[in-house]
Amino acid sequence: MKELTKYSRIAGYLEKLYDKLNDHFFDGQLERPVITIQSSSRSYGHYTLYPAWSVKGEGYREINIAAGTLNRPIEYTVCTLLHEMTHQYNAEVLNVQDCSRNGTYHNKLFKQAAEAHGLIVDRSEKY
Repeated sequence: MKELTKYSRIAGYLEKLYDKLNDHFFDGQLERPVITIQSSSRSYGHYTLYPAWSVKGEGYREINIAAGTLNRPIEYTVCTLLHEMTHQYNAEVLNVQDCSRNGTYHNKLFKQAAEAHGLIVDRSEKY
């Protein structure tokens, strides 16, 4: 039986990856949220617009990476994390709303910020 990688090890790698992406694409402007790994049938990841976690009275937002997507090539996980960080940047730095319908539709503000931070954004016929 193949040995599973420990959750804490994966979470630690995602935190290191977050820090590197933050330095490279956002000049270190973003405050690291709590990074979680949970199953999700709707998306590869999400970013909470509210402090979903509280530690000693301090609120922290969350970026989740869907557990079922971690078996994809690492480049896809990096893109998912960068995508969620773009939502964080729009919310915390630019103070703009970049989605509608509970995150289903990403608007032109998301596209502009995503492309400015290294992502390629194409229109999906699904939505």
